Amino acid sequence: MPNAACVDCSVPAYRQVNPAGKVPALVIDDELLTENVAILYRIATTTPAARLLPVEPPAASRQLSLMAWFGSTLHILRRQVRMPLRFTSDMAAQAKLVEDGRPKMWEALQELERRLGDHDWFGGATFGVADGYALVFYDWGLADDFPMEELTRLGEPRLPQGGAQFRRGDGHGCRSHDRSGTTGRLAGFA
Repeated sequence: MPNAACVDCSVPAYRQVNPAGKVPALVIDDELLTENVAILYRIATTTPAARLLPVEPPAASRQLSLMAWFGSTLHILRRQVRMPLRFTSDMAAQAKLVEDGRPKMWEALQELERRLGDHDWFGGATFGVADGYALVFYDWGLADDFPMEELTRLGEPRLPQGGAQFRRGDGHGCRSHDRSGTTGRLAGFA
């Protein structure tokens, strides 16, 4: 999955995809869709046979709630730790944001594992869009030098067969996959 590090949102080509210059952006049949939860919902509902999202309304609602927490909590904490410039141009304040954000990010990563509990997958019996989104945070935890080995339920053994394709490895690389038969293109995912 491409991430913000590999998408230069200021270049004219990207601005043609998303004039706001933000990632992620998914274009399907000339329709622009932004925001992780909306994009993942669209992917899951476009391919219902893959069961990437539970079909039962209560279970689907729990998944959407979890992914909203990812976007409103984990994602914001990661931005605080890795991109404090987005919050302030004051260098001393940036250092304080990182200092205050790291323990909060670690607590949130531990909460992510608690939310998984004894289940194999966040969505139930099979890998789903919430698991893919969670793997982004696991990968970022590795890249940001958090002790991810302590989170044994979230680690590598959880990946589906062939799941290494979901990992970027060092938290900075880019990977995209062409899904033949679809008209969508993922412009960024971070």
